[in-house]
Parts: sequence; C-alpha cells; structure tokens
Amino acid sequence: MAPEAALADPFAPPASAQPSPPDVPRLPIADTPAEALDVARAVGRDLVAHPGGYLANGLAYLALTTVEVVLALLPLGLGVAPAVLGADEGWILLGFLIGTPLYVLGIAVLVVLVVPLQMAGTMRALAAQAQGSGRVGAGSLVFGTREGAGRVLGFYASMQAAVFVGSLLLYLPGLLALLLGQIGFPLVVLERGTSVGGAYRLAWGHLRDHLGWHIVVWLSALAVLVVLELTLVGVVVAFPVMCAWQVHAYRLSGLAQRR
Repeated sequence: MAPEAALADPFAPPASAQPSPPDVPRLPIADTPAEALDVARAVGRDLVAHPGGYLANGLAYLALTTVEVVLALLPLGLGVAPAVLGADEGWILLGFLIGTPLYVLGIAVLVVLVVPLQMAGTMRALAAQAQGSGRVGAGSLVFGTREGAGRVLGFYASMQAAVFVGSLLLYLPGLLALLLGQIGFPLVVLERGTSVGGAYRLAWGHLRDHLGWHIVVWLSALAVLVVLELTLVGVVVAFPVMCAWQVHAYRLSGLAQRR
C-alpha cells in the first residue's frame, strides 16, 4: 500500500468510480465521492419510486420460501408417521433416522442453492432498474439466476462456511467473514469477469482502505432491517431491500474502478 493510502482517514468516503468495462452492468456510478449514508438514501429513493416491484418480489420470495420449507418438512413428517399410527419403537426410530437427514438436506438446499440464486436474480433486476432498463418484481427470483450460477453458489457457500467457522472463534472472525461477503457478493453477481477469489481480494482491499465507510453502511443496513421486521409490510420487502442495499453499496463504493 502506498504511504498516502496508509495515512488516509478510514472514515473518508471511497473515491468515485470510473466508467465500468463493457462486461460490467453499466450502473449509474456517482460522479462525486459518496457518503456512507448515501447508500441508505439511494435504497429509500428506489423503494419509494418502485414500491409495487419491491412488494411483488418480497411476496414471491416469502411464498416460495414457505413452499420450500414445507417440502423439506414432508420427509420429517413421514418419518414420525409411525409414531402417530402407534407402530413399535423400531419403526419409529427408523422413520426418525430417515426423515431427519432428508429434512436437513432440504433446508441445506434452500439455504445454499436456492436463496443465493434468488438473491442474484433480484440484484441483477435492481441493477437494471437503477440503470433504467428493467424493473424488479416477482419474476426476478427466477429470471437472471442462471448467469454465473457456479461463481454465485461457490462464493455464497464459501462465505457461509467462513461465517460458521469464524463464529466458533469468539464471533469476531465470523462477523468479518460476513462483512467481506456483503461486499464481495455484488462483485460476483454483477461483474462477469470477477472470480470468487478475486471478489474476496477486492472486498478485503476495499474494506481495509475504507473500514469506517463500511461500518456505517452495514450498521445502517442492520438498523433498517430491525425496523422492517417490526411491521408486516416491512417483513415483506425486507428481502429486496437488503438486496438493493448490496447493489447500491457496490454502486457508490468505487469498487468498479478496481477491476
């Protein structure tokens, strides 16, 4: 790192981003350095401008998640059926041993495979919406999920593993892994040429140089999420709002110029 960078104020806003390469979604990048709270303002303006799209996306996400959880519960329900029917203990144990792993597998598929692809599709729709070339909605959970699916799933799985392992080590490493994931995930989703390792490298470099900026951005995201969970409408739009937070944090961070 250059001496000037080492002495830089960690709470200073990131440098403005330059025009993106052709393979990067051409989001409207800020022409002036963005303040950390500009991310919250950008998400709020987008939500106010497109409330129907956010509601449709959030309702579809909750509905699909409910269906997927019910499907995951079916093997567990069938596994305990012998107990309901009054079967002997051997059948009850066998049903439990078969049903429980299938339930865990179903939840794992939902968390590791389905949700990250839904996030990717929603984030791409939000990026197109910011560009003025598309709209977020219920279909965003399906359309736009196949592009770069391997990189998206690889990054998300590695992030979840790092968060899990880090949380066993007095939580701080887990929080750091989660923060790096929030920064790096939009890179993998929105920039076709970014590998999983490259996304972590860029995320770490930007976090190191602008630690204070990221603390404000993601603490404000946490505060907004807590507030959203207090109302029914807030719960519905929480998923697309958090996806939008990552998109606009990427847009205003200056990360695009580091490629």
